[in-house]
Amino acid sequence: MKRKKIYLLWFSNNGGVFVKVNDKIKSDSKLWLKNDKEITSHGDTLLFVNHSDIFREIFDIDAKNGNGFIGHLSSFQNINPLDTPDVFDKESLLRFEKGETESSKIYSINNRRYFSYMNPLYIEPECLKCHGVQDYKVGDVRGGICIHVPMDKYDTF
Repeated sequence: MKRKKIYLLWFSNNGGVFVKVNDKIKSDSKLWLKNDKEITSHGDTLLFVNHSDIFREIFDIDAKNGNGFIGHLSSFQNINPLDTPDVFDKESLLRFEKGETESSKIYSINNRRYFSYMNPLYIEPECLKCHGVQDYKVGDVRGGICIHVPMDKYDTF
C-alpha cells in the first residue's frame, strides 16, 4: 500500500502522465484540463491520464495475473463514478475523517470472502492542481486506497 501511495504522489508531483491512446485509455472530460491530447512527431496521439485511471488499470492487471486481489481508490467526493465508495469504503472514510489511519475487516464481495484493508489519502499541495476546485485544503482526507485480498486459501485451515 505504501508503494502505491508513493506512485500516487509521483503522478501528482508530475501533473499526471500522457500515454499512447489505445482501446482502454479514454479521455476524462472531468479533469478540468484545457489540453488533454498531444500529437507526437511520429504522429502518435497521446492522451492525459489521471492517477485514478492509472491505478484502476494497474489494479485490473494485478487482478488478471491470478492473485485475485481487488484494489481501487474511493472518495465521498469522487470525480469518476467508478470511485464511488462501497459499504466498507464508507465506514473506513468516516473513520479517517475522525483521525483513524487504517481500516480493515473480513468482507464478502460477490459471495467470496476477502480481507479488506484501506488507508486514507490526504490532500497534499500537489493535489490542489486538480482537486482545489472541490474546496479541499492541504491535510484534508481526499479519500482512500483499498485492497481486498481473497481469503479462500486461508479459510481451509
